[in-house]
Amino acid sequence: MKDLEKQISQLEAEFKNLTAEKAFDDIEMNEPIEQVEPTNEPNEGTPQDNFADFVSYLKSSFEQSIVWHHQTTSYSVHKALNNFYDEVLELIDGLVESTSGIYGRPTDYVVAPPMNYESPEQITAYFQACYAEIQEDRKDIYQETWIQNQVDEIAQLFAETIYLLSLNK
Repeated sequence: MKDLEKQISQLEAEFKNLTAEKAFDDIEMNEPIEQVEPTNEPNEGTPQDNFADFVSYLKSSFEQSIVWHHQTTSYSVHKALNNFYDEVLELIDGLVESTSGIYGRPTDYVVAPPMNYESPEQITAYFQACYAEIQEDRKDIYQETWIQNQVDEIAQLFAETIYLLSLNK
């Protein structure tokens, strides 16, 4: 979680120097999102513990999107967040229920407290950091293709949301 907060802070600092109109001028849509730098910290959790953490992270993004959806004054940001939280809950539910059928129900969820809205750039930075975190954390959960395919669908929704947020002009 500290890595995410650090990444969000770094991305927010970069975006503060950009105007809303120029924020996405330099980004080509065919370039991949920058990946999170790997840490040297060993992963001591089991796949089941890591899965519970992964789901907690996703549930936190759901809660965060609702808060920002209610706080933004931008219609396009409002609609992008609405689309996100409408879809992500179903994807999380499908992932948890199908995985629970094989590995049991995850326990010990911890949902991060949501942040208040500051700017569209803050939201974009958050979703970019989430996308990178999902790509990093997926390595530490169950590796069956049917589980990873569901993670792909979740990552796709984050990528789509980043794109929809780029339409905020």
